[in-house]
Amino acid sequence: MTDVSYVVTVYNKAWALPRVWESLRAQSGDFTREFVFVDDASTDESLDVLRGFAAQDDRVVIVENADNAGPAIRLNQGAKAATGRWLHLLDGDDALPPNASEWMMAALEDRNAPLLYGCRRVEEIAPVPAD
Repeated sequence: MTDVSYVVTVYNKAWALPRVWESLRAQSGDFTREFVFVDDASTDESLDVLRGFAAQDDRVVIVENADNAGPAIRLNQGAKAATGRWLHLLDGDDALPPNASEWMMAALEDRNAPLLYGCRRVEEIAPVPAD
């Protein structure tokens, strides 16, 4: 089983996807991961960008859709396609600090928690503080 499945909803985010991909690939920590991108019938070049990621990395899964159904349905669709113990849900223009997943898994294990939720808004992608 994969440790973390990143489930990313995408609708017309071709402009943002390279930054998202860079932040996902930069995640620190010794854990297995997969990247599930769920396209919500984008009309821009989002699928082409995602196919480029898949050509670079065999851990990329692309779920394509012909109709637009919204992020809630697409998150559920991505969760169904995911194989990870933990799901890290993102939108197609979210970027993570480089230690976000490592911090998340440690917090979950320390608290024996089934779910962790948080929100952090910054312009620079800096590591999550230890405290």
